Amino acid sequence: MADFEEMAIQIVDPFKHLWNQFWEIMPSILLALLLLLAGYLIAFLLGRFVKLILSKLKVDSVLSKVDAPKSISKMNISAILGQLTKWGIFIIFLVSAAEVLKLGALSDLLSKFVIWLPQLIVAILSVFLGLIVAYYVAHIIEKETNIKGAKQMAVLFKAIVIFIAVMIALEQVGLQVSILENTFLILVAGLSLGLAISLGISFGHNLKEPVGKFIANLKKK
Repeated sequence: MADFEEMAIQIVDPFKHLWNQFWEIMPSILLALLLLLAGYLIAFLLGRFVKLILSKLKVDSVLSKVDAPKSISKMNISAILGQLTKWGIFIIFLVSAAEVLKLGALSDLLSKFVIWLPQLIVAILSVFLGLIVAYYVAHIIEKETNIKGAKQMAVLFKAIVIFIAVMIALEQVGLQVSILENTFLILVAGLSLGLAISLGISFGHNLKEPVGKFIANLKKK
């Protein structure tokens, strides 16, 4: 009989221990759930607010006004930044919930992501602003100037500005881009030289006839 009681105790004790532990951590679980619910609600509202403000400012229509391709002009930047705001704020609450539950490794990982998130937002804004500047100035160069080779100059300027914007974005998210920068600089130098030579030849060809007439008139005098 004693052996049976001892065996029963050995079986029941682990379950009793687990049950007691569960009740000990129950307040922490409830607090973590409340943090997540409150965090999601706040994040959702702020995300919608950011999207609404940017939509009112007509941020999404900027690219369509500077002759950007449809694939780019259809970018819903207000929705993208709204979602980033929403999930960024929610992750802050997720970090707090993980700390309440004493999930050390997960809490550290989420904290690092929260620190990195503003860099991601800056990277997206850099690309967006770069696209606006690139297409707007390229549009002016191509449509508003009467320079020979304006179209080629506009394309070159657009490529340079977009590349710079992308490089800034990649550096913001922590990627090494020095090799890409050097390669692009060499490529741009070659294209610029080729464009300069072609423009020089074009100007020289166009000036050949009037210069010839001018010299002939001088000889007659």
